[in-house]
Amino acid sequence: CMNPSCGDGVVDSGEECDDANTDDGDGCSAACVVENGFACVGALSFCGPDCNANGIPDECDLDCGTTGTLCDVVGCGQASDGDGDGVPDECDQCPGFDDAAPCPIPTVSEWGLIVMALLLLTAGTLVYTRRRAIHA
Repeated sequence: CMNPSCGDGVVDSGEECDDANTDDGDGCSAACVVENGFACVGALSFCGPDCNANGIPDECDLDCGTTGTLCDVVGCGQASDGDGDGVPDECDQCPGFDDAAPCPIPTVSEWGLIVMALLLLTAGTLVYTRRRAIHA
């Protein structure tokens, strides 16, 4: 007996998935049951093949480079992407930069500014300490 709300795009009681249709073969069956070899995520179910049988569709399954660590691809699950590079925040190796390119290394001029700022900070601290010692 098929649930009358199956196919409405909302996972209701008694449904394992609901992809807003009643087609078989797309991961969520006409009876709103996850089909063998597939996985579905979300209230409006996104379904796809699940080759490693971990319950996450392969298209949404991303190995973050750490054994046993999995996270969702942005748009498939609950992942967020603060810098908009398409890599979930919890997997992002270069936050704020495009992960397709190597993480940026400061240029010579940027290093020069960093060194100058540190020198000025040190000089300011020395002058303050010396003035304080003179007036004490």
